[in-house]
Amino acid sequence: MIEIGSRLKSERIRLGLTQRDFASLGGVQTNAQSQYEHGRRSPTAAYLKRLANSGVDVLYVITGNKFVDPKCEAMMESIEFGLIVAHLPEQERLIIKELVLSLRRKCG
Repeated sequence: MIEIGSRLKSERIRLGLTQRDFASLGGVQTNAQSQYEHGRRSPTAAYLKRLANSGVDVLYVITGNKFVDPKCEAMMESIEFGLIVAHLPEQERLIIKELVLSLRRKCG
């Protein structure tokens, strides 16, 4: 349970919440939140469900694996690529644009 506790704390910090605020999201008292984070007590499924409904990555809390929405990941990659390309000289941007258009035609 210590691993779950540290991941709960990590999510709480990621969201910028105090233990009191995070406990409130989960429908528990601050003391219970502290016990969860220190691995002295196991969170309930109801508590985890309430956290999930509040934007907490419960998959990460339980398994240690971050949830990655494929749509979001593809969008972030596109944005990163766009930022990189935007800084290239115009001639290189045109070459990349032609390459992308060519690939789009091939892929239908």
